[in-house]
Amino acid sequence: MHKHARILLNRLHINRALVYGILNSGWRFASGPITFILIAKYFTKETQGYYFTFSSLMALQTLIELGLGSVIINFSSHEWSKLRLNENGEIDGDRSACSRLASLGQFSLKWFSIGGVIFTIAVSIWGLQFFSEKSTSGVDWRGPWIGLCISTGITIALTPLWFLLEGCNQVSNAYLFRMYQGICMSLIAWIAVMMGAELWAAVLSTILGILLALYFLYKKYRHFYLSIFSFNVENRISWREELLPMQWRLAVASLGGYFIGSALTPIVFKYLGPIEAGRFGMTYNLIVGAGGVAAMWGSVRASQFGMLASKGKYGEMDELLVQLLVIGAGVLLGFAALIWLFVLFINHYDYKFAQRLLPPLPTLFLVIGMVASLICHPIGIYLRAHRREPFLLLSIVLGIVTLVTTILFVKYFMATGVALAYAMVNVCIAVPWTCAIYFRAKRKWQSHQGRSQE
Repeated sequence: MHKHARILLNRLHINRALVYGILNSGWRFASGPITFILIAKYFTKETQGYYFTFSSLMALQTLIELGLGSVIINFSSHEWSKLRLNENGEIDGDRSACSRLASLGQFSLKWFSIGGVIFTIAVSIWGLQFFSEKSTSGVDWRGPWIGLCISTGITIALTPLWFLLEGCNQVSNAYLFRMYQGICMSLIAWIAVMMGAELWAAVLSTILGILLALYFLYKKYRHFYLSIFSFNVENRISWREELLPMQWRLAVASLGGYFIGSALTPIVFKYLGPIEAGRFGMTYNLIVGAGGVAAMWGSVRASQFGMLASKGKYGEMDELLVQLLVIGAGVLLGFAALIWLFVLFINHYDYKFAQRLLPPLPTLFLVIGMVASLICHPIGIYLRAHRREPFLLLSIVLGIVTLVTTILFVKYFMATGVALAYAMVNVCIAVPWTCAIYFRAKRKWQSHQGRSQE
């Protein structure tokens, strides 16, 4: 029985990293409805709008990352194929690979530390102006906004440490911690909401997340990081020659990605006000939570794809990609159907909570758009494992088309138009274009090496 169970788990590509990742995303998905219910109970409709718009604007940190996160994961995974952790938790193995990994870590820490400061100052000032245009009496938003920007800036400074862990195949421990961290952050947020903290709940939750992260990284991986940040670099990775060619494409792609998803709630806030933004943001976040669970099958395999690509084992990569697409699509379709049926049910019986979510039709559009978007996710991981970014033009087009159609549709069709634009762009452009890029890039990048290294 044990043997058969293990075979089934292998076929479903379920390992410790995936289990922890699913538990982490699963907690966010499961805790989401509790958070939404508490928000609906203790927040006014206007405060709810500020809450979800705050969350969407925090995604502007992609402007600081500028694609470097994916670069760190992919480049460190290639170097890690020649390295390992010894019994003391220190990095051991090929000295040249260790030197390159150290230079990558040292560079990325400086980048994100400076970026965190820039984010805190720039986004704080811009947000004060943005929210002042739709300022609602009775909503205390200025203090929480500044607090959230500062705490997010600190979080940004810590992000390269997590990227290094993922690239160095420490995904299991990282995701296990994030699950515990997510549980603690949710609990403190719930308590804060019930005690009347309102928008300060997000600030308190973020601060707790930072403190827990610092404790975990020091307790578990201090020798790992000492190996990186105290290493006397001899063989340095060149940012201009090696990282930049991939990073600037990822930077543009991530900017386009912001307009495809995270910018939708602020647009609704600007044109339709905080109440409608609250309904849109809550619905969108509920669907994104389900998408996070389905995407985990691909996310936990990023370092594995990178190591396989470094060894030229393209046959194994192809087989893994197909299996992840099938499994991920099945999981996502199941969750998507449940979410839409839930919204349909509470609207049919006219439950009060339905007033805090979008109606069934725009919810259906968002679900369709999310399913289409998540189909492209493992393909992107597969291709970027080659340390290249083939989605530059696609991201630019998607970002521009989404922004234009969203602003146009919101004026005539309200929130339903925003959801429709999201679905149309992902179904009609993102999926077919991504598939075309995959077949072209695969044929071009792998044909000259054949299958001789498998």
